[in-house]
Amino acid sequence: MGIGSALSGLLLVLFLVVHLAGLLPALIAPVQFEHYATALHRQPWLTTLEVCLAATTAMHLSFTTAKTLRNRGAGNTAELRSHRGQMLEALDQLNEQLISSGERPGSFEHDCREGICGSCGFLVNGQAHGPRAATSVCQLYLREFTDGSELTLDPWRAKAFPPSKT
Repeated sequence: MGIGSALSGLLLVLFLVVHLAGLLPALIAPVQFEHYATALHRQPWLTTLEVCLAATTAMHLSFTTAKTLRNRGAGNTAELRSHRGQMLEALDQLNEQLISSGERPGSFEHDCREGICGSCGFLVNGQAHGPRAATSVCQLYLREFTDGSELTLDPWRAKAFPPSKT
């Protein structure tokens, strides 16, 4: 289902790009473009193209709606199932859910969220910054992990910087 949504979305974007590129001559030579557009509207294949475009749009909406409903039903794993979020965004979302249910949120350090400052560093499944080399945690996407996999997040273990509970 995820590939269907991606492919139908790609087809719609491709159609939009081609359509907008086809409109560029209207800016250069409006009279000639009007003749071209009139002739184009008389083509027998245009109806088939319009039906295909409408069907692709309906499929895309169907796939996207199904995915949204599935994610909403997943509870706090919705972000993991969508594979769109960054690790820190998922932690923010988890903290919001913990707060709304009256539980104590977790704490983690971050600053730029652009992979520059390095303050977001912690261990992900025992690996510094997670499975991807030369990547800070704020640039780590959840798509790096398998669906349903359990993640263990630990603070840095250094005598100079002991973990603290706040």
